[in-house]
This record gives sequence, structure tokens and C-alpha cells, in this order.
Amino acid sequence: MAGVGPGAQAAPRRDGVRQEPFRSHDPRLHPASNHRPRAYPFPDELSRCGCRRNPGFRPRPYRVILANQWEGTRCVTDRLPLLSYALIFPKQEPPAQVGTMSPAIALAFLPLVVTLLVRYRHYFRLLVRTVLLRSLRDCLSGMRIEERAFSYVLTHALPGDPGHILTTLDHWSSHCEYLSHMGPAKGQILMRLVEEKAPACALELGTYCGYSTLLIARALPPGGCLLTVERDPRTAAVAEKLIRLAGFDERTVELIVGRSEEVIPRLRTQYQMNRADLVLLAHRPRCYLRDLQLLEAHALLPAGATVLADHVLFPGAPRFLQYAKSCGRYRCRLHHTGLPDFPAIKDGIAQLTYAGPG
Repeated sequence: MAGVGPGAQAAPRRDGVRQEPFRSHDPRLHPASNHRPRAYPFPDELSRCGCRRNPGFRPRPYRVILANQWEGTRCVTDRLPLLSYALIFPKQEPPAQVGTMSPAIALAFLPLVVTLLVRYRHYFRLLVRTVLLRSLRDCLSGMRIEERAFSYVLTHALPGDPGHILTTLDHWSSHCEYLSHMGPAKGQILMRLVEEKAPACALELGTYCGYSTLLIARALPPGGCLLTVERDPRTAAVAEKLIRLAGFDERTVELIVGRSEEVIPRLRTQYQMNRADLVLLAHRPRCYLRDLQLLEAHALLPAGATVLADHVLFPGAPRFLQYAKSCGRYRCRLHHTGLPDFPAIKDGIAQLTYAGPG
């Protein structure tokens, strides 16, 4: 076969580049080779382009010689393969524009933004009043909203009159700053349920400013007592002043400062509360289920006890409601209402009647 074996001539390729045949460079077999590959003639077309031979180039065996093996300026880049050209001269990408948006894209999102603002306008108003404006006034005055509310009560309410103090707080929340309290609509539901139950001993988790505490204390039967728990010492100090301003002493309303999960196990031993005929959960909705299970574990709920939970729809306590409905130990009822000053935002008070363990 032509082009195979020692001394055979290589057949010319169709592209005009001569390729050496396979041969050994062992001097014992081919002394004439002198360990050097065959020199290739300098192409005439490169000479005509002004290129000259690179004297430092020594070809290796069995290698196809390309145009970039000779020196030159005009023909080297023209004869480089595309891959070699891309590696030597990479494509320059235009600088990316950061922080710009097409006007057409911005206009496309405009109807969606307007629809969201119109549909959830009540939630945006609530966000502005409870977060933005409240934070700004806290920074400017150096006082919390509960402290500002108590200062307003001191100058506008009648001491010793719980009803007038509650009305003053409602007026201040509606016309001055949103207090995030229970409000008159929920207050009427709470007072009615407390009067129906007539508990000898009631427990409130989450005193806040003392609004719901005054509601329960007003509806207690003669000789009844209320134990309320608040975790924030600064808020508890304001609530203590408001409760005493309304005329309730420590025998009727006792305020405990601490976390609910730490206070509940000590109610029987430290505060002599053997049973809670009525419990109001008004602190954090995500803690409702945990505290309810703690009350069950320490046998503080007698059969027929009433458990009331605020804010079960907004912001919501789904795990608490699911447990109360599925465990089989409670009869559940939901009193629908709205947030004070935001009646379009639906909320409610859950009423649970404990049937007993097991």
C-alpha cells in the first residue's frame, strides 16, 4: 500500500499540505534520519505576502505545519484557525447596564401595582400607622406608644372610672395614634362572655396596655380575681399604672412580669392559682398552642373552663385552631369581628369550652 512503511512516500492531501508518513527515528534502524524530521519547504504564497522563515522554529515529527509557524504580520492572522484566533483575540463584550429598566416593562407592571394597592389598601394603611408612623414618633418623643397613651389618659380621663378610661383610650387610638388594642367591638364580646361565665378566678396572658384587663375586671363577679401576665417590663409598668388608676387593687387584679411559658408552671405553687375558670390568650398568636398545652399539662383547666383567644384570624393562629378542633377536648365557636378602626380587616375571637382530659 502506498505511503505505508519505512521509506514510503506520503500521498499528497487534498488541501495541499504534505504530511509525513509514519516512520521510526531510531538511529539503529534509520541512521540517515539523524533524529530530525524532514524539513518542509517554505510556502511560496507566504513569501509573496512578505513573510520570512522563522530561524528558531524546529518542526516536530508528524506535525502539520500551519501558517503561524512563520513570522509575518499580514498573513498570520488571516491563516489562523478560528479557535486559535478566538483564544488570542477574545471577543469584547459590551459593558452591561446595571440598574436600568425598560419603560415598557415598567408600564407593564403598573396595572398590577395599582390593583394590589386598591385591593390591600386597608393593610397598607395599617402598616403605615403601626410601623412607620409609630417608629417615627417613638424616635421623636423618646417614649413608647403605651406611655404616650397613658399620658393622654392622665389628662383626659376620670380616675376611678374604668368605663371612662376605656372610652378615652378608644378616642386616642382613633384620632391620635393607633394603639393596636382590643377595641370596643371585641370589648363588648369579651365582657358578655365573662359575665356569662362569672369566673371566680381568671387568667390573662398578654396584658399589653391594660385595656382588656380593665374589661375583664369590670365584668368579674364580686370576690373574683384576675391574674394577668406581661413579658415586657416597660409595658407592664404602664399597664400597672392604668389598672391602679381605674381603681382596682392587687387583690382584684395582680400583674406578673415574665414569660408565659415560665409563669404557667409556677401558678399553682407560687401564685396559689389552683384553677382558671376563664383564660384569655392575647399575647402572641404563635404561642397560643404552646401555652394551652401547658395549662392542660399542669391541670389548671377544670371541666367547663372557657378559653378565649384573640387575633385568631389576623394575624392568625391556624395551628391553635386546628388543635382545638381535632383533639376532641374542646367545643369551639368563633366570634367574627374586625380590627378597631379597620373594620374591613376581618378578625375574630375564638371561644373554647374545655370538656375535660381524655
